[in-house]
Amino acid sequence: MQNTDDTKLWKLARKRAQAKRNLTSYVVVNTVLILIWLKGQGWPPAFNNFWPGWVLFGWGIGLFMSFRDSYGEKTEEIAQREYEKLKGKG
Repeated sequence: MQNTDDTKLWKLARKRAQAKRNLTSYVVVNTVLILIWLKGQGWPPAFNNFWPGWVLFGWGIGLFMSFRDSYGEKTEEIAQREYEKLKGKG
């Protein structure tokens, strides 16, 4: 039983480490893209042509899903709690 728990914990630890690496990449790459955009805009920038927003939005959805998968509550845990509630009522 312990070996199974250790395996689950290692999988979760890897997911969380990957999510943190993804966040670092997201911040670095999007900062560079925004700086490139600002360089071409002049001052003050016109936000009606903010093309890095597409990357921020799309990648942000994937990043959110990665963190939700790593840190969010698992379906199995929710089902277990519901089972315990129902078991207590019977």
